[in-house]
Amino acid sequence: MDKVRLVDPSELHWVWDDIKPDVIACLNTEEDDVWPEDVYTAIRTGTAWLVYASDEKGYQGMAIITEWIDPYNPKVKKIHIWLCSTSSELITKEGLALIENFARMRQAQKVALTSSNWAFKRWGEQRGFKVASIEISKEV
Repeated sequence: MDKVRLVDPSELHWVWDDIKPDVIACLNTEEDDVWPEDVYTAIRTGTAWLVYASDEKGYQGMAIITEWIDPYNPKVKKIHIWLCSTSSELITKEGLALIENFARMRQAQKVALTSSNWAFKRWGEQRGFKVASIEISKEV
């Protein structure tokens, strides 16, 4: 049976071995100085949430989300998809639906993701996302 759910932070240790390779793979594609242990701590302390997908074969994918609140207007909120294993249809369909419902429950206006990988632009557009901003940067 297919199941996509938010994992209770107290149960994270039961699924960590499943998601850790995907967490590491996601972190290896980003430029942030974030370690898997940082992700674990964020979920355990409630500053991030884990969306976990499984079926009769076991683990199928994950998304880790955070809540962003505008520092100048606290009424403006969005749910940010921090890390996501996008190879699973369970995550790209039912997982996104769960995240959208979570956003409504938290009274957020948007669900958003950022990535330095341009493939996410096409992936997002296929699922109803629109490019909202562009960052142009240069290393110095």
